[in-house]
Amino acid sequence: MGNHTIKSQTQVKILGVIFDSKASWRPYIQHIQKSCLSRINLIKTLSHTAWGAQTQMLLKIHKSLILSKIDYGASLISTTKPSHLRILESVHNSGIRLSIGAFRSNPISSILNIAGVPPLDIRWSELTFKIAARMARAPQCLHSSPNLIFDNYKKYDLDNILTTEISISPPWLISININLDLHQLPKKSTSSSQYRNLFMEILSSKQQHALIYTNASVVANRVGMAIIHGDTHIQWKLSNKCSIYTAEALAILKAIEFATNKVEANQIIILSDSLSSLMSIQNHWKPTDLARKILNAHTTASFAGKQISYMWIPGHCNIEGNELADKAAKQAHLANNPLTSPVFTYQDVKRIIAIEAQNQWENKWVAQTTKLHEIKRTTYPWPFPANISRKQETAITRLRIGHTYITHQHLMKGEEPPDCTQCGSPLTVKHILTECRSYENERRELNLPDQLADSLSPEQRNLTTTLKFLHNTGLLNKI
Repeated sequence: MGNHTIKSQTQVKILGVIFDSKASWRPYIQHIQKSCLSRINLIKTLSHTAWGAQTQMLLKIHKSLILSKIDYGASLISTTKPSHLRILESVHNSGIRLSIGAFRSNPISSILNIAGVPPLDIRWSELTFKIAARMARAPQCLHSSPNLIFDNYKKYDLDNILTTEISISPPWLISININLDLHQLPKKSTSSSQYRNLFMEILSSKQQHALIYTNASVVANRVGMAIIHGDTHIQWKLSNKCSIYTAEALAILKAIEFATNKVEANQIIILSDSLSSLMSIQNHWKPTDLARKILNAHTTASFAGKQISYMWIPGHCNIEGNELADKAAKQAHLANNPLTSPVFTYQDVKRIIAIEAQNQWENKWVAQTTKLHEIKRTTYPWPFPANISRKQETAITRLRIGHTYITHQHLMKGEEPPDCTQCGSPLTVKHILTECRSYENERRELNLPDQLADSLSPEQRNLTTTLKFLHNTGLLNKI
């Protein structure tokens, strides 16, 4: 082109991601593998089982230096061959194994469970869905619809996600009157009648104002909201993805729109028992997508000559308008002709994606037959007692996984599995902690639990007893 020769290249690097001509992603995966080796060596140095750093600190280092590198571009490279992905899984698993002090012979599912980190395929699926949601949230920034990019775009109904808006007014010009006087009273020591009397006292000075009550309800995965203005009751059925915050904030948004278009009075008070929704409106500088939409609606109402203020009122205190709005919101799904609003926020769908990823991991863990699964049925990480050494943490981890040096050194030496010299039974963690006659006196003196799951549970007293047992029997250095 002109006086310049355009060379043909088999790969190109864009924003740190290497694209190859065959779309195999292998060059990029090899690049990640190579760049992570020095980081793995850092964890290896810090993870000495006698004097190394604590497990949680090492896991934070792994997530910061290695997992963040692997996650970058995950939505792209997750489509590559399984054999290529195993390269990254090996790097990831090595970092986790070193961090928790496990052996190479340990089942991968067990070391990930101990660390509280899901498998890469589940993690990458979650990240991909969240990227799709972020793209749907800001469609004005895209040249093509996310629907054409992600195969599973419709799984979470992302067409109905609340999109971002540009603020109509700069934050320093926004002025909103939110009355939180009733919130200053301590709820535990303030009776319903006291709340109601003070509420009526406040309203006595605002008799020219029109009142609009808002409320929302989440019952049995059914979400509804309602606004009350005099004899006008309006109900909406909402998406079951909505949180209670989203539902309450949407009710305030609808109340502003109703006040702007349907209420004759120019002075209006919107009353809500959702403190979090009202507080989010006060954040003019970094509002959520829904709060910004409310601020824009408020500004539009101001341009139309409406003076809208807001007031927090306590729920379930026999304030008539609030009670009516609460009842209407709960009955929205049973009403004859309720309005529907299918929208939900990015925060709502992000929470749902995370929950489904966690459930997917839980279901995968339930199907495992490892020794760890026999005592730990959940994927949520178990904490260690406070102020214990790296050596003690490693011992607890290895006992929970069921692979210790004394019971599994035969795998490294290529020998036959050992038997207990005292009992003649196979030498296992369960045998040592609950059955072996050699340590019967120590177990009785310390009152060590009879069940292995109790000895190694996250209950601090049991773990402290187990560590004393290992110390008294001289087994701590053999684990």
